[in-house]
Amino acid sequence: ALLTRNPAGNQVVCNRTNDWLKGTLTMKAKPAKCISLGMKQFDPRTHSEKSKYTPYGDTVYTAFDPKLTIDGKPIDFIAKPDAKDFKDHHFKFLGRWIDVLLRNGMIQERVRAKFLNDMKLVEQSKVNGLMKLWLYQFYVLARISWPLLIQDFPRSFAVGLEKAVRVQLKRWAGVFRGADVGVLFRSKSKFGLGLTSVSSHFERMQVIKCSLLKHSVDSDIATLYARRELKEAGFKTIWRASKVVSKVETEVHQRTLFPSQDGRQGLGTGNFIAQPSAAEKRKMVVGMLKTLDDEAHFAHAAQLRMQCAWTRWNDFAQPFDLSWHNLIYGPGPYVIKFVLNASINCLQTPDMLSLWGYTNTAFCALCGAKQCTLHHILSNCKVALNQGRYNWRHDSILATFQPALRHLVNSANGRSTCPKPIPPIAKSFVRQGRKRHAQVAKPNNCARRQKSLLDGANDWTFLVDYDEHKILFPPEILSTSQRPDIVIWSAARRMVILIELTCPAEEGIKNASTRKQTRYGVLVQDIRTQRNPWTAILFTVEVGARGFVANSMMRCLRRLGFSNRQVNQLNKAFSEVSARCSYGIYLSRATKSWVRTRDLLVVPLGTFKSNSN
Repeated sequence: ALLTRNPAGNQVVCNRTNDWLKGTLTMKAKPAKCISLGMKQFDPRTHSEKSKYTPYGDTVYTAFDPKLTIDGKPIDFIAKPDAKDFKDHHFKFLGRWIDVLLRNGMIQERVRAKFLNDMKLVEQSKVNGLMKLWLYQFYVLARISWPLLIQDFPRSFAVGLEKAVRVQLKRWAGVFRGADVGVLFRSKSKFGLGLTSVSSHFERMQVIKCSLLKHSVDSDIATLYARRELKEAGFKTIWRASKVVSKVETEVHQRTLFPSQDGRQGLGTGNFIAQPSAAEKRKMVVGMLKTLDDEAHFAHAAQLRMQCAWTRWNDFAQPFDLSWHNLIYGPGPYVIKFVLNASINCLQTPDMLSLWGYTNTAFCALCGAKQCTLHHILSNCKVALNQGRYNWRHDSILATFQPALRHLVNSANGRSTCPKPIPPIAKSFVRQGRKRHAQVAKPNNCARRQKSLLDGANDWTFLVDYDEHKILFPPEILSTSQRPDIVIWSAARRMVILIELTCPAEEGIKNASTRKQTRYGVLVQDIRTQRNPWTAILFTVEVGARGFVANSMMRCLRRLGFSNRQVNQLNKAFSEVSARCSYGIYLSRATKSWVRTRDLLVVPLGTFKSNSN
C-alpha cells in the first residue's frame, strides 16, 4: 500500500516503484491488479464541474478517482462506473474489505448474510438439536471469526447477530423459549452448555487484535495504538476493546505477581507462569475475559425469581456431565433437555402451566395437592411415594453401584494385609564418587493406589438393601431393626461401614443429610458403645432428583478407595440413572397406575481396572 498526502505525490511514488521493478529485470508492474482510492474534502461552494477530480459521494468529505498510472497504464478506481455487485465498490486488502466511502454498512450486511446462511445450512442438516449446537460452536463461529477480528465493527452489530439466532439456539437445546440465555452460554462448571455467544466471541476477537497491536514489535504500530488507546479512554458509553484490554491486562498482571489457587491444596500448588510470553499473556487475557463473562451470567441468574434454582445447590453438588461426548453419545437429547429445563424450573409442570396462562389450576393429578411443582413431582408426592416411584429411582442407583462395590471389595480381599517394609535410609543416599542406581520405571498403567478404609483386612463382606430384597443387619455386629442401604464389614478389623443413600430434590440435599445423620447416628453410637465394640463409620450420600450428584458422594467414594477416574465414572453413571428415572417419573405425572415391580434401570460401568500396586 502506497499512502501519500495528495495524488501528485502518490504518482511520484508509483513512478519510482515502477523504475525499481524494471531495474530488477525479473519483475514488472501489473496495473490490472492495482486499485486506487483518494479521499478529500469537496467544498460545494467552490467546487465546479471543471475541477480535475470528481467526488464519488454526496458528502463533503468523500472519495474520488486520483487518476493514477503505472507503467504507462491507468490504475482502476476502487469503484467501477457501473457498480452492481459488492466487489465492484469494495477492495480486499490483507483479508479486510475496504469500502469506497470507508464505511462498514455493506460489509456488515455481507457478513450477516453469510452468518445467517451458515445457520440455515445447519438448520437443514439431518442431525438432532444437540449436534446442531456442536456445528454452531465449532463451524459457524469459526467461519465468522476472521471478519470479527479484522473489521472494525461496532459491538451492536454482534449483539444483533446474537439476537437473530438466540431463539434458534434455544430450540436446538430444547430449553424453554423464555429461558435465561445463561443456560446456553454459562460454563459447564456453572451448570450451562458452555456455548459462546456471538457478542462474547466478537469481544474476544477484538481484544486479541488490540493485544497484538499494543505489543507489536513494530514501534510505529505500537505508537499508533497508544494514541488510539488514549483517545478511546475518554469514551463513557461506547464499548471499545482498548478499554477492556487495559482493564483485563491489569488484572492478569496482578494475578501473575500474586498467584493464588482454589480448593484445599497447599500454597504454591498449580501451574503458574511467572514470566509469560506475549502469546501466553494473550491467552491469559482471553481466559480472564471468559471468567468475567461467566460471572456476569451467574450474577444475572441469581437475580431471577424462578430460574435461579440451580444457584441454591451449585456449591454442594457436581454439575451434570454436559460434555460434547455426553451430549452427542450420552443418555439422549430428551434426557438432556429434561435436565436443562429442570435446572431452571422451566418444565411444563401444572404450576408453571398455570403461571403461563395455559391452565386455570395447578393441582397434582395423583394426590390432588393444590400447587404441583417440579419439586412435588420428583420427590414430594405421597401417592408417587406409596406406589414406589421414588424407590425405583433409589434402588436403580444402588443397582448401578453394586458391581463397582463388589469389584472394590474383591480387590481389597485379594491384597496382602502385611504392610510393605520400609527400605533402610542408607539406600536414600549416594556416596561421593558413585553413581545412583537406575530405578526400574513403572508402567504407565501402574498408578499409585488410593488409600482405602478397606486396607488392613481381607475378609470384607457387604450387603445392599433393596425395596424388594430387604437385608438383615449383621447380628454379629449388633441386633437392630434398622437397615442402612449398604453395609460393609470386616470381622478381622471389627470395622463396619454404613452408607445411606438419599435421592432428594437438589434443594433438600442438606436437609436430607442432616435427617439421615440424626437417624443413623444412634445406630453408630450403639455399635461403638456395646459390650464388644466395633469401629463404625457412617456416610450419608445424596444424588439429586434432577441428576446432580452431591459432593458427599465423591467424598465417600474416595474414602472407600476408588481412584479419581473411577469416582468420575461412578458419578456420571449415578447422575444419568437419576436423570433418566426422574424423567420417567415426570412423564408419568398424570398417570395414576404404576408397575411396582418395574425392572431397575442400570447404567453399565464397563470394566473397572484394578488400581492396586
